[in-house]
Amino acid sequence: MSTAHWKTAHTIVLLVVTGSILGLGAISTYVTFDEAWNWGVWSFIILAALLTALLCVIGHGLTKRVDGALMDERFRISLSQFQVAVWTVVVLAAWGAAVFANLGLNQSGTAAFDVSIPSELWLALGISLASLGGAKLIQASDVRTPPAPIDESSTGGTILAHRIGQSSGQPLAGWTTRGNLLAHASPGRATWGDLFAADTASAGGVPDISKIQMFFFTVVLAFGYAVACADLFGTHGTTPITGLPTLNESFVILLGISQGAYLTKKSVDVKMNP
Repeated sequence: MSTAHWKTAHTIVLLVVTGSILGLGAISTYVTFDEAWNWGVWSFIILAALLTALLCVIGHGLTKRVDGALMDERFRISLSQFQVAVWTVVVLAAWGAAVFANLGLNQSGTAAFDVSIPSELWLALGISLASLGGAKLIQASDVRTPPAPIDESSTGGTILAHRIGQSSGQPLAGWTTRGNLLAHASPGRATWGDLFAADTASAGGVPDISKIQMFFFTVVLAFGYAVACADLFGTHGTTPITGLPTLNESFVILLGISQGAYLTKKSVDVKMNP
C-alpha cells in the first residue's frame, strides 16, 4: 500500500466528514430537543454513518478501494481488522450519541461528557484488539515458513498448485504467496470472500470454519449491542445518560470463545505446515 494514492480530494472529504461530526455536536449544544425527537437515536445513526465514511475515505485514499481500511499487508480483507472496525464504529458512535443526547437536554459541557463505558465493553474491545495482535504475530511466523509441498498427482492438488503458483503451469492470475501465506498481487484483487478463506497457501483459500463462526459472532453481537444502545437512547426521555448499556458475562464469554477458536486454528495451521 502507498500514500501515493492519496489525493487532495481525500483530504478535503476527510475534513468535511470530521467537520460534520463536530457540527453535529454544535447542533446538540445550541438546539433543545425534547424526547419526541429521539435525538440520541438519530445521533447514533448519523455518527455511525460518518465514522464509516471516515474509514472509507482513508481506505480509498491509501488503496483506491473504499474497503481498503480492512485490508492487511497481503492485500486481503482481514477478519480481525473487520472486527476491530465494527466495534470501533459501534462504541464510538454510541458514546458520542450519549454525549450529544445530553447536550440536547441543555446539560453543561462537563456533565454531558460524563458517560461511562462499562468494564465488560472495555474487555470486549480488548479481546478484539488482542485477536488482531495475535493474528499478526502468527502471520509473522507464517511469512517465514515456506509452503508445504503439494501432491500434484491428484486433480485437487494440481488445481491448488496452479492457484498459488507452485507448479510449472500458469498460476491463477492475481495470486501470490508470502512464505506460507496466500496473498493477492494487488489491492484490486481483494474480495470479501477473504473474510472466510483460509490464510495459508497450503490450504489454497478453502473455507475456514473458525473465520466463518467468528464473523457471525462479531456481526450478531455488535448488532445486538447497537440495538441495546438505540433502545437506551430512545427511552431515556429527559433523564441524562450517564453510561452505555452493560454487557452480561455470556456476551463476553461468547466473544472470547470466538476469538480463541480463531487464533487456535491459525496457530495449528502454522504448526502443521513447518
